[in-house]
Formats: sequence, C-alpha cells, structure tokens
Amino acid sequence: MKAGGRFTRPRRFLHDRFSAEGYLGLHLTIGVLVILFAGWSFSEIAESLRPGLPPLDQRVTNEFHQHARPGLTSIARALTFFGSAGFLFAGSIAAGLFLAWRQTWDRLLALALTMLGGSLLNIALKHFSIGNGQSWRIRW
Repeated sequence: MKAGGRFTRPRRFLHDRFSAEGYLGLHLTIGVLVILFAGWSFSEIAESLRPGLPPLDQRVTNEFHQHARPGLTSIARALTFFGSAGFLFAGSIAAGLFLAWRQTWDRLLALALTMLGGSLLNIALKHFSIGNGQSWRIRW
C-alpha cells in the first residue's frame, strides 16, 4: 500500500477540481455547474410550453409562413444541409484525418469527444422532448 493512503487519487482529483491553482480546476467545475443549471432551467421552461406553441412563437411562425417564397425556402433548405448529420460526420472524419496526419493527438481527442458528446446530447434531447406521440417539429 502506498504511503499516501487508500483514497489518494480521488482526494487529489477533488482538490484539483475545487482549487483555483489547478489546471482548469475551479473554472471547469463552475462551468459544468452553470451548464447543468442552464440545462435544467431550459427543461423546466420547455416542459411548461409543451401543449402548443407559445403566442410569440406562433406569431413569428405565421410571419415567416406569410412571407415565404419558393426561392427563399430553397436557400434556407440548402443552408440547413451544413447542420445535417451526414455533413457533420463527413466534416468530422476529414478533420480527424487531418489532425491524425499532423499528429496533434490532443486536438483529435478533443474533436472526437466533442462530436460524441454532441451526438449523445442530441439523442438525449430528442428522447426527452418528444412524449406521448407529440413532436416539437412544425409541419407545414
């Protein structure tokens, strides 16, 4: 057994997370707590709006629908391609190959964790925001 005791690594980890001197210690901890609180707040707001679109959203939706033009709709649909899963997947693979070629492993790891985390967040939000056959998607 080491001289430091049984729980040396967990204690050091907790100390680093709440220490202002540690690498991203206190800043990272506060950032995670702020993100968790903001996510919880957003979920509470979204839950209260579930039965239908709020009045402001309905007015904005009606304005866009009244002023819709086929050309503008085509442009908007073309722009949304850059946020599609296929484009993001291909772009991530290309960026990952480039980073591997340059042997910047820390950036490659950051890219992989970012894309994995974003995908998991997307799945979780879709799973929890759609219930009882009700969808948030606006059908035209």
